[in-house]
Amino acid sequence: MTAPPPPSLACGRDPLALVEQVVDGAPAVDPAHQDSCASCQDALQRLRAAAGPLQRLAAEPVAVPRGLTTRVMTRLRREGGRLPLSSGPLGQDTASDLVVLQIARRAARSIPGVRRCSVALDSGTAGDKLTLTVHLTAALGPALPALAEQVRVAVGADLAALTGLQVDQVQVFVDDIDVDG
Repeated sequence: MTAPPPPSLACGRDPLALVEQVVDGAPAVDPAHQDSCASCQDALQRLRAAAGPLQRLAAEPVAVPRGLTTRVMTRLRREGGRLPLSSGPLGQDTASDLVVLQIARRAARSIPGVRRCSVALDSGTAGDKLTLTVHLTAALGPALPALAEQVRVAVGADLAALTGLQVDQVQVFVDDIDVDG
């Protein structure tokens, strides 16, 4: 079974490039062609008409209902796990999964070339050995294997320094490239 061919305009151009141009403000790939092509002009006009109301709606401020942040954080604290940090004669110190994830996320985002990222604690994590998964969007330019290794090192070092937890493994997935910088 073969995949259907990607969509194209009558002129053969990719309509997704026009979507990126209208929605993301990306520059035209071929401005000379676009200015003289009736198919591109028609598609741009229809895209702008469709995107206008959505962009206006997205620009409207959203009021957070009173008490929502407190309710969400209470639920997360109740449902989130806790990781042991240390124990002594007077008790045990723990950190919530959320604290560990926030430290790991900040460590990953501190690496030049990481634009956005999310971090998850793998379900197999037990005791003081952590396994994490980092999904990130990288800037266009740095070598991706080197960037991934820098993320691994930073996440492991920051978690060890701030919590005493040892990172057993950090899986890094580069899910996207930010070409706009």
